[in-house]
Formats: sequence, C-alpha cells, structure tokens
Amino acid sequence: MDLKKLFFWNVDTQNDFMDEKGALYIPDAKQIRPTLKAITLLAREKNIPVVSTADYHYDDSAEIAEIPDFKSTFPSHCMAETDGADFIDETSPKNALYISWEEKYMDFDMSYREFIVSKDAFDVFNGNPNMDDFMETLYDETGRDTAVVYGVSGNVCVKYAVDGLREREFKVILITDAIKSLPDIPDPTQSEEWTEDEGLSMMTFDEFKAQAGL
Repeated sequence: MDLKKLFFWNVDTQNDFMDEKGALYIPDAKQIRPTLKAITLLAREKNIPVVSTADYHYDDSAEIAEIPDFKSTFPSHCMAETDGADFIDETSPKNALYISWEEKYMDFDMSYREFIVSKDAFDVFNGNPNMDDFMETLYDETGRDTAVVYGVSGNVCVKYAVDGLREREFKVILITDAIKSLPDIPDPTQSEEWTEDEGLSMMTFDEFKAQAGL
C-alpha cells in the first residue's frame, strides 16, 4: 500500500450526527470518535490529503421534512450557520479549502492538504456541482487514486460516497470500525451489496495501518 496514492475521505462527522445531543444522532456514533481522532492525526503526521464532506441545509432542502420518513427525508439537521453543522473536534479540519455547494468554482488550489466540501444532498457528487471538476483536479495534480473512507452514516452518505468514487474509477478502502449507520435502512457494510474486489477493500483501522506498514 503506497501512502502517496492515498487520500482520506471523511464523511459528515458533524455535531448533529456525532453528538448524542445532536439533531440526528447516529446510534453509537460516539464509539468511533477515538478511531476518527487517530485517523485525523495519522493524516496530519503523514501529510495525507483529507476531503471532508459536510451536510449544509436550509429549510427548503429536499431531504428536510416536518414529517420525515427516515429514508429519503429526515428532520432538520446540519442547518446553515448552526453548531450542528460543525465538525466534531476529532475530525475538525485545519486550514482547509472550503468548496461550497452554493458556488461554482473555476479552479482549486491543491496546495491545501485539507478540503471541506459542503453538500445539500445525500450524494456529494449530486449535492455539490463542483465535485467532478474537483476530483479530476485532485487526481491530475496529485496522482492519488485511492480513497480511505470513514464517517456516517454507513447506509446513507457513506454509501453514496463509496459508490460515487467507484463510479469515477477511484479505488476505495473502507475503514469498518470508523463507520456507524442509521437503523432500519439496508446497510451495505453489513450485507453482500458490497463485495471486496480490486476496487474496494474493507478493513479495520488497525488492519489498514498494518498493510500500510505504519
């Protein structure tokens, strides 16, 4: 495993999902916070790029509903300019380039190591109009082709991230003990929907470190 080919992909580790007092707390999410911290520290130590996706909603956002079905719609969460939309301390980016879903960018400064990508949909590739250009730039300027994915929720936004990255021919390493999922929704991390192949590996953080020689 070549560290120079990796980038980390931190999915929605925001207060509303990760804090027990959050608006849409993912059950047992607090259990993975130590592992998330260790992943963040490793990325900084080894100078590995981190792309952190973040829900950033308004009252009229498609997935926000007064009477949610908890499948395609959910209660208000990660609302614009609220503490619930902020990242938890364990994953909070430092000196990151912010790429908003509310703007269209002509280019991206890849001298940054950390990137925050806001989104207004489960799927960051649909929820931010800049993503395909950004991913093309990331690959062209860094040569990194393998995403190490972790965060929440495993059966919603993590699923869309993994599928979207693979559709764009990036390899994916899923850190299984750094993911938690919502109940009552099929979970690809616990089923045969995802099978390991040349483009997808699933392992614990300790297994990842062992394979990376860390």
